[in-house]
Amino acid sequence: MHRVKFYSIYDWSCGTNLKRLKEVLDKFDDTKIYEINDVIEFYNCIKYIDNDCYLNSWKPEYIEEIKGKIKSINKIIACFILKIDESNVINTVDSVDYLYKEDFWELFDKYKVYNRISDKKFDEVLKNNYTLEMISNFKNIVKYYGNVIREHLLKYEESAIILLDKYEIVRENNQKKIYLPDELTSEDKELILKNYIESQNTNLNYLRVIFNMQSTKNMPISDKTRLMAKRKIKEESDKFFNKNSGIIMETSVRFSRNMKNEKEVVMKGQNIDCQYSSDWLEKNTDYPTLLNNFIYLFDFTDIDMRSNFVSKESQLDIFEKHIFIQTKKSYKTGTAFDRLEMLSTLQMMAYYKELKRINIRLENIIEWFFKEYLLNEFNIKDYRINVPSAESNYLEKCRTILSELDNILKEYRLIVEDNEIDHELLQISSRPIPFNDIPSRVKNKYIYANSEEYNLMSYLFFSDQCMLKYIEKLEEKYSNFFDTIKNEKIKPEECPKYEQNNLNTLISKNYLEIDEDGYLKFKDKERIIVFRDINYNEVACYWKYPPKYQKEIDKMISEGILKSESTLFSKPEIDYLNYYLNKSEFNNGLDLRNMYIHGTQPSETESDQIHETNYMRILKIFILAIIKINDDLCTYYDNHIS
Repeated sequence: MHRVKFYSIYDWSCGTNLKRLKEVLDKFDDTKIYEINDVIEFYNCIKYIDNDCYLNSWKPEYIEEIKGKIKSINKIIACFILKIDESNVINTVDSVDYLYKEDFWELFDKYKVYNRISDKKFDEVLKNNYTLEMISNFKNIVKYYGNVIREHLLKYEESAIILLDKYEIVRENNQKKIYLPDELTSEDKELILKNYIESQNTNLNYLRVIFNMQSTKNMPISDKTRLMAKRKIKEESDKFFNKNSGIIMETSVRFSRNMKNEKEVVMKGQNIDCQYSSDWLEKNTDYPTLLNNFIYLFDFTDIDMRSNFVSKESQLDIFEKHIFIQTKKSYKTGTAFDRLEMLSTLQMMAYYKELKRINIRLENIIEWFFKEYLLNEFNIKDYRINVPSAESNYLEKCRTILSELDNILKEYRLIVEDNEIDHELLQISSRPIPFNDIPSRVKNKYIYANSEEYNLMSYLFFSDQCMLKYIEKLEEKYSNFFDTIKNEKIKPEECPKYEQNNLNTLISKNYLEIDEDGYLKFKDKERIIVFRDINYNEVACYWKYPPKYQKEIDKMISEGILKSESTLFSKPEIDYLNYYLNKSEFNNGLDLRNMYIHGTQPSETESDQIHETNYMRILKIFILAIIKINDDLCTYYDNHIS
């Protein structure tokens, strides 16, 4: 039987639950004897009323009528819950529908039922009903039964998930606070993790979280435990992939002869095949063109010179956002990111080898950019760089190129700050430079969201979860409201009734207006276009916009809706670089810089192929730095010096 369940006033089930609520309250009789699930259903009904959540068809007098019953309903609830004691608690808990388990413990906590239940009896409750995940949401219960809950946490196979939920994992659909008993020691917590790793029912996602964890005061973990997790990950992965399960996704990159165009990309199902013309490359071997190929041939950046490598929230699908496990310090990755990462690494590898075939070293092009191009184009003198030699192996190349990456960024900071490179000053500091500390020569270079107004407008216009997009005559034709208004003639009354308040907000704030024929249309187009750019890319580039848009951006900055920053790399790019090169921000990063600088990389004899792949990855970062430096200087001179 369907019962009333309150999730939130924004949940899609509100309409159905409110219809059932009316039936329940219309039949309410304060002289009747109710059972536990009836009582909890009343409790859920009251949550709707307390949140002023009603059906549009309900008249004011009816709403007042049901509000008048609240006092009697609360009395029924209190009387029932206060009768729970040692003699009936187990039968009561056993009788609660699964739908209402969490509500029961909420009432147990609210009415302090724990004061009437001994540790021994509560231990029996837990043995019969493993609800530790739910109970951990209630501070008073956890505090009262600290020793009992500790013992069960040590025995319960999935206690590790409770710990990970508290200290590591971010769940979009559940932000409830988790409490642990004070009696649970640091040694207990690590033992719980070890027990989970050694259990037969482990989940690869949770094992990866354990392996990537960084030890903290509240959640300590030793290197030995992390190594246990790493080995278990390999064991479970081998089992999984030996079953030949999953979807095959192939990505190929190659240079070919006799092509009509310099570039051909074929996507068939889950497979991507990229071909590039060897003939065209051989005819265009000047260094500027060879560098521009990364932009215009391989699409390392978009037209605004923003990196295409970065992970974007807009590219994550609904399952990746809400089902895949993300930790508090993890870099969010998804299928789109993984495919681009694989593609760009293969592009670099194929290009590197193709250039080598025609006797051109990519390292020499990099050296030319800093020593000759910057001098000739921008009069930047004394840029020093030492690229890896042709004779060095890939392990040596990785170590050299990482050191030089740090050096060229430090040099650029001095150019911005002092307009010259003082190498004696550079030598004083040996610490790596944080990527967010590298300034731009350009004022207001990057534009970011900075307000609740942006968040709301972005949700209403561009989210696939906002139901303004759902127009009955169009069904699911468009993925968001912006595309719906852009492509169709829609009248206000055609939008869902339960979204009319949001629609009125868009109109009152001058984002939409109603034309003379009664149709919705965009009013402040410049502002909406900037919002769309930030929504998809997480950053907008001020100087890539025409003056009309720049004026609107200036206005939004003055209103506090947006903010500007002037760094060489944008925030998404900084996050990507930190994910790739260190673990300063993210615990699931590749940590390439620290790996090679501190000598913790695989040995050359162990796998030279790993070093070759890593070298290609690092070269991608180096090329990105070159693109960003060149764009920064071009933007500065194009807009600031006549």
